[in-house]
Amino acid sequence: LGMHRVYNSAFMNMLKHEENTKYRDSIKNVIAFEPEILKRYVNFMSNPDEETAIHQFGADDKYFGCCILMITMPGTPMFGHGQIEGFREKYGMDYHKAYHNELPNRDLIRRHEHELSPLLKQRNLFSDVEYFRLYDLIQHDGNTDEDVFAYSNRSEHESCLIIYHNRFRETAGRIHKSAAFMTTKGALEHNTLAESLGIEGKAGTCIVFQDQISHTEYIMESTELAQQGLQISMAAFKYRVFIGFREVIDSPKKPYTQLAKHLAGQGVPNISMALDKWRNHQNVIRALNQTINQNTLRSITQMAHIPEMRASLNEMLTTLATAIAETLTLKHLSPRTIELLAQHATMAITLIQSPQKAVQLGRASRLALSKLIDRLADGTDSNTLQCQRILFIIPFISVLRELYKQSSAPWIQQHFMEEWFLVGTIQNALQSLGITRDNAHHDMHLIHALTKISPNLSPTHGTGTSTFFETLFTDTEAQHFLGVNHYADVDYFNKESFETLMDWLALHSIVECMCNTKIRAHARDKCITLHCETATRCHKVAAAAGYRLALFRKTI
Repeated sequence: LGMHRVYNSAFMNMLKHEENTKYRDSIKNVIAFEPEILKRYVNFMSNPDEETAIHQFGADDKYFGCCILMITMPGTPMFGHGQIEGFREKYGMDYHKAYHNELPNRDLIRRHEHELSPLLKQRNLFSDVEYFRLYDLIQHDGNTDEDVFAYSNRSEHESCLIIYHNRFRETAGRIHKSAAFMTTKGALEHNTLAESLGIEGKAGTCIVFQDQISHTEYIMESTELAQQGLQISMAAFKYRVFIGFREVIDSPKKPYTQLAKHLAGQGVPNISMALDKWRNHQNVIRALNQTINQNTLRSITQMAHIPEMRASLNEMLTTLATAIAETLTLKHLSPRTIELLAQHATMAITLIQSPQKAVQLGRASRLALSKLIDRLADGTDSNTLQCQRILFIIPFISVLRELYKQSSAPWIQQHFMEEWFLVGTIQNALQSLGITRDNAHHDMHLIHALTKISPNLSPTHGTGTSTFFETLFTDTEAQHFLGVNHYADVDYFNKESFETLMDWLALHSIVECMCNTKIRAHARDKCITLHCETATRCHKVAAAAGYRLALFRKTI
């Protein structure tokens, strides 16, 4: 290839050391001077003079994220000898044979075939520079997250958007305006994301697109994409490859705009199937909107009398349960079941408002409970209201769960929240209160995790602590909320998310205990103290384990 190609060692070194600002700046400088230079780069993660790719990048998300960049950037992607097989032996140009008897890593090869091979077959979409655009991820505080690589490209009939987060932490923000690029006419220009993808942003239309890695489809209003760009959240070393952007027209028969609002950024396996399902479930969605909205959220948290709150909750839960049962043609929930759910919700909300008001407690249990609630509410009005909102929403989800127990399909029982578009409905209700989209998203994940965990399963119940955490850390939604990440052959979880979830689980167990009229006052005080102490102990063990999953499970 001669001098028409340049070995781009900066790609390997800067991404390995996570010098993300430097590498993003290098790309910005090139496209602002002469974008064609990008096509000359040979991007690689290992060569005969360097350590192997598996040694430098590991075999997990960071490795595959950097591979995604290598494959989808303009220029030539170059895989090193033994890289796909996961070989660890460093080789030189003078080697006649391998000195180590290594076997190919079959799991690594399968992941290459599943995630990377399809992209290599679409190199025509990624290799040119005429439509290559680089973006900043602007966080909600207005700062740029330099650890996120986001860029788009186009071919004659297709557009793509690639996003990779090269740092061990979570982030969120919006992608909208491109970095400056030099046009063929010799002028510096900027594009919006919609312009780069060839989307006009017409009113009454939506954009449907797919993440090729997860094979999940998304939908959003065209005007939102054109005016505000794309809202995105990224866990550590995660990546998205969005392709297949297509415009769909809203109509009475196909209300794509309403579906986009209800999904609120949530992905589904198939948008067309989701639209049909959403139309068939209008009665239930309408009942959900009537019960989980800003008016009911405000009125419940402002009620001063416990009987009034319980009666109001009972009425709303009955209305919802009736609509669901009729739509599903299932048996109605018994009035006693709904009464118990209303009782639990009332007790929980009142506890946050005033522990003394809810029930008489002994000194030790009152102090322990106050500390727990202080951690959750953090002594601020906004956090106190957040707790009350979550405690109000959970019984409505429990109604759905109780009804779905009558269903014979295990998948439906496990995914009832997705089945009924609860994520979008609840997020929209929270945002109607003036809560930011990110905070509403966080609350929804917490609610989802809490409702997926059995009410009888906690570190203090008969299942045992180790069994509880084995179940917890294998649940998909709990993993997502806890931010479980694999880095350098070690699984980690997020400190703040873990402590929040432990405190919430303790509170739920306490509410269950306090609502049980068969438990005497002394036993109830002991139960409350035990749950609070267990949550605190979990915090300490997690900190001592450095939030490493295997070590935590070994020592808890």
